[in-house]
Amino acid sequence: MRFVVRCNWKAIANSLVIIMAILMMVGVLIYMFSSDFFEGGNIFGEIILVMTFIFCIVVSSYIVVRRIYNKIIVLGDKIIIKEAFCQKYEMTVEDIKEYYERPESIRARKFRQITIIYGDNKAYEVDDDRVKNYDRLLNYLNRNCKKKIV
Repeated sequence: MRFVVRCNWKAIANSLVIIMAILMMVGVLIYMFSSDFFEGGNIFGEIILVMTFIFCIVVSSYIVVRRIYNKIIVLGDKIIIKEAFCQKYEMTVEDIKEYYERPESIRARKFRQITIIYGDNKAYEVDDDRVKNYDRLLNYLNRNCKKKIV
């Protein structure tokens, strides 16, 4: 059995909205520097404003990259977890200490989530409404993993 669990169209659409917001923030920052917005003002306030924009851009970029890059690759009995800004982790089914699925609800959004615990108590969470092949991963874990918490 071979498949990849990665972001779906909904996660990509959400990421595109975040990218548009980043581009708007960059545009506003460029406008502020090119116009006379900063003339005659408080330098401390201007520095705080610029740092806030830069912080928002960095955090938003981090969220987008993590959402798009994170994936699980299943190759028979070998599982590869790739996370952005972390090292790639390869394991077999026996290396999974436990996994569980639970329903989650945040405001009006209801979804199911699989949590896989592996290695040195590292956890990887997968939401069903943000990834492709969620059901295939759940079936694979149910068939091949021994430990499951209900």
